[in-house]
Amino acid sequence: MLSSNSSLRSRMRSRAASESGSKRTSTSTVDSRGHEIFAAIAGYAYHGRRRDTTNQFHPPAASIGAFMTTLIAAEIGGWLVLVAGFLDGQVL
Repeated sequence: MLSSNSSLRSRMRSRAASESGSKRTSTSTVDSRGHEIFAAIAGYAYHGRRRDTTNQFHPPAASIGAFMTTLIAAEIGGWLVLVAGFLDGQVL
């Protein structure tokens, strides 16, 4: 009986070690993604400060108004879904 308990403990430690390793991997992935986002925003700020960007909507295409209206509606709708899910889980 003693050997089976120690074997069980050994397997539990092994499983815990492998799970903690996978958690570290996912955390480092999130950290590296944060650096990518920071680099993108820094690049946008750099070019904005230099004023070396061009207006992508000039001259406007015929369908750009409908596309932008649809995009804005979809973004607001997605945000409303997220807020509704939060309120359902936290408040209601």
